[in-house]
Amino acid sequence: MRWRGQFVAPLGHRVCRSGQVVSTIGHWVRWVGHCVVFCGQFVGSIGGHAVALVGHNVLRG
Repeated sequence: MRWRGQFVAPLGHRVCRSGQVVSTIGHWVRWVGHCVVFCGQFVGSIGGHAVALVGHNVLRG
């Protein structure tokens, strides 16, 4: 997955951007000012893009 030309990969309950863990607070993850929650089927937005997380797979729609 790439957002704004930067690689984003899930690591357990963490989200990494360009190899750097952004932030994790419980099940909430803050990514460049946007909050994402990890659930079975998470649906949210990052940078205005719809994002779904299933297991350890990050899907962009």
